Amino acid sequence: MKDSSQRFATQMRSTPRRTEDTRDDAAGQSTKLIGKTLKKTLGEPTTSDNDWILNGMATGDVLDPDTVTSWLDNATSDSVYKGSERGFGKRWHLIDPAPTSEEGLYDGVVDTINAILRKFVLERTGSGVRRLALDTHDKKFIHKDPGENSTSPDIMVRATGPSFQIPKDDSGRDYGYSNAVTFIDVKLDENIGASVHIDQLAVYARQIFAYQPNRRFVRCFLISEKHIKLVQFDAAGTQTSELIDINAYPDLFVILLATACCADEYEVGLDDTIWWKIVGGRKVEGTLRTLNEDGEEITYHLEDVEPTAHDYDFHGRATTCWTVRHPVTDELLVIKDTWSSEGRTAEREHLVKAIGLPGVCQIVAHEERWETCDFRCPSTLSLFFNRVAERITMEAYGERIDRFKDPLQLLEALRDIVDAHAYLYEHDILHRDISTKNILLGRDKAPDGFKGILIDLSVALDFGPNGDPTVTKEARPGSRFFQSCIILGFLTKLRAGEPPAHDYLDDLEAVFYVLCGILFKKLPNGRDRKLKSKARNVVKNWDSETAQDALQTKALLFNPGCTERQVAIELVEKSWGPVCAKLFASYLEWVYEIQQKKAGLIREFRKTQIAAESDESESEDDECAQKATARSRTNPTMDQGVFTPLLLHAGKHYDDVLGIFTLAIASLRAAAGLPGPRVPKRRESKLPKNPNTVTGFGHKAARLL
Repeated sequence: MKDSSQRFATQMRSTPRRTEDTRDDAAGQSTKLIGKTLKKTLGEPTTSDNDWILNGMATGDVLDPDTVTSWLDNATSDSVYKGSERGFGKRWHLIDPAPTSEEGLYDGVVDTINAILRKFVLERTGSGVRRLALDTHDKKFIHKDPGENSTSPDIMVRATGPSFQIPKDDSGRDYGYSNAVTFIDVKLDENIGASVHIDQLAVYARQIFAYQPNRRFVRCFLISEKHIKLVQFDAAGTQTSELIDINAYPDLFVILLATACCADEYEVGLDDTIWWKIVGGRKVEGTLRTLNEDGEEITYHLEDVEPTAHDYDFHGRATTCWTVRHPVTDELLVIKDTWSSEGRTAEREHLVKAIGLPGVCQIVAHEERWETCDFRCPSTLSLFFNRVAERITMEAYGERIDRFKDPLQLLEALRDIVDAHAYLYEHDILHRDISTKNILLGRDKAPDGFKGILIDLSVALDFGPNGDPTVTKEARPGSRFFQSCIILGFLTKLRAGEPPAHDYLDDLEAVFYVLCGILFKKLPNGRDRKLKSKARNVVKNWDSETAQDALQTKALLFNPGCTERQVAIELVEKSWGPVCAKLFASYLEWVYEIQQKKAGLIREFRKTQIAAESDESESEDDECAQKATARSRTNPTMDQGVFTPLLLHAGKHYDDVLGIFTLAIASLRAAAGLPGPRVPKRRESKLPKNPNTVTGFGHKAARLL
């Protein structure tokens, strides 16, 4: 492992803020919009040098450069690389040197690639592994995202092996993104340098990551009649090669293609600790190899050949979760693979601090694996932010919260994750990524306190009541749908400057949006509302690409001068009943009150800031200027904890929200003839207490029953 602190301090770019990555999937987005979003998210590509291609990509175990040179030097009459008829030296004679269209290059490029694969890939393996280049420019490959999107790479290399399977769609073809080891887009040489081509490759790569959940990186190519360019996509972004003259440097041409398609799945970018048995071209069962709690290697059985959760957006954390079964005890566990920013507190450290806390996922084992710098050109290390692959084994729980069965199960789960959030905050851990996908239902017959489980501490911070409130200015994690109105407001074009630091109140507001998403998209029995349901309009556009659009529609719910608030309450009451309607109205009012208090603190901050600037501008001599500067330094800036006065009442805030849920749960239980809710035993809290109340963090709801 590199010196993380040193690397963190010397990066040329800070951790990328994924402001465009606002949706949980790409449903409803066009491929053009997906490409545009990927371009903004990935940032500018870094460029590798040719030495890395020769000495870094092509190791002796995969491909010997001397063997390549010998093959090229000993070309025969039937070789794909030989002297031209006009005697101008050797070239790849199947590739038209002067095509009039891209289509005129397809056959020659496919035949040339297959000749290289036969020599340097298939001759080296006797395991039944196959690689075959195919012309697919007019074949539609269906996207994994919900919807009707499809794309057509010009050329793909079909693969067989334990990580590849034939598509499950109704195309009838035995090739697609699920068994593509790489793909190639063909361009005329005059057009090959356009940056838009890399954006299109990113769309293809995203689908390979989606269909092949054990991918670490994808290497693909742009090819013209004269040049080739390598494009690599991974969790750190994009890396490319220079344009390489395929006739002047035929060895690089061969090495690039043969290495990207080699028989070794690890070398082509796959995680070979995950293995599937293939029958009839399809995955039927699998295993996952990792370390147990004692640091010893163990092989678990995959409960399903598909992951439990899988983030198709490969840049960033790129989280994938697997449900596995212990080979001896038969216990179900969850394995989480993710890419963490080097230099930040690793998720495992937060999970270790959270051991024993009710309502928080529990860690069993951990394994630190690769870094993105391991498979990138060393000359580019200062040009991208390195990420480290983590594998965490955790206890298994129920399904996502939006798969609830009835209102009581839903509300008990939400109450328990609010309580879990408070426990984390007491231990100076701020979650920062509250969303539907990060809240699970508890196990069957779980006791109160464990009916909802808060997961995913990958973007959590060491930030709490006993920490430094100025630790971070980053306020942008998570989907637009769950971002607080204050944060969205600072991300619009109407506001200048950095947003204030993300705090626990933003997370409690996000819990409200989780509730909204379920109330207005679901029915009390857990089924989806009809797509044309009026209730869906309440949360329509909350996940808009732009912060301004998301804020405009979300703010309507809180505006006392609009009818949307009352309409929303009536819609909840009509389908979910009066108890849930009262809970919704109470929680909405609480969030609105917090928003107003934050807005007031921002106004006071601006008055102070304007006054300080005015004093400084009126200073006429050095002494006055120095005094004005000293005064301005005592005034808070937006990143110095403008909301600190409000955050001193954390105990009351958590009590308020817990009370809203507990009262509703008591009503639902009483209506069902069940005993009242068992509130978790009161505990001594390290949270700040409201000096004007004796309740502090003492679960006020328990005393209201």
